[in-house]
Amino acid sequence: MTDGSVAVSLLRAGVSLVIVLGLLILFMRILASRTGARPSRPSAQVTVEVLARRQLGRGSSVQVVKVNEKILLLGVTDTDVRVLTELSAADVVKEDLSDAKSIPDFSEVLRRQGEVGKVIAALSERQKGRHRG
Repeated sequence: MTDGSVAVSLLRAGVSLVIVLGLLILFMRILASRTGARPSRPSAQVTVEVLARRQLGRGSSVQVVKVNEKILLLGVTDTDVRVLTELSAADVVKEDLSDAKSIPDFSEVLRRQGEVGKVIAALSERQKGRHRG
């Protein structure tokens, strides 16, 4: 091979690479516009805090989670997470946990949270009764 043929081969490879990369970027943009996906941008800081958790069965639990300013009641399984309801600040009872002896039972805390909490507490008690017997 001569120097000229090597240069031509390198030029062809470079042009081919640019064409393939250009087509790849074009395809990604078309796909993103059809699926509604947007390029990721730095977003605001999100704070997540688990306020309470109750195991209902082998692979399922109910969790009260605070995400930024929202308080959510989540149903969690091994394969799924669902928002059961959004709780208001008035629904959530703040407990004084400074004394370890005053830590309430989770079922009791749920009962104080309104109708949804009462239902979950009842289900939890029923599950507890099955495992004891």
